[in-house]
Amino acid sequence: MTFNLARLPEGDRQRVQLDKQAAYLVWQCRLGLASRADVAKAITQQPAEYQEYFRDRLNHYREVKGSHEQ
Repeated sequence: MTFNLARLPEGDRQRVQLDKQAAYLVWQCRLGLASRADVAKAITQQPAEYQEYFRDRLNHYREVKGSHEQ
C-alpha cells in the first residue's frame, strides 16, 4: 500500500478530497456555521459521478461525529 497520496489514481484522490470536504462540512454544521441549504448546495456542486459517494461520507461523519442536523 502506498502512503503517497499523489501516486493514487485520480478517482481515489478525488474520493480522498471529498472525504475531507464532508468531514469539514459536518464540523461546520455542528458549530452552526453551515445550514442544511449549504449541505444541499455542496452535494449538487460535486460532479455527478461523485454525488452519491459525497452523500455517503456526509452521513458517515454525521453518525460518527454527531450533528445537530440529522
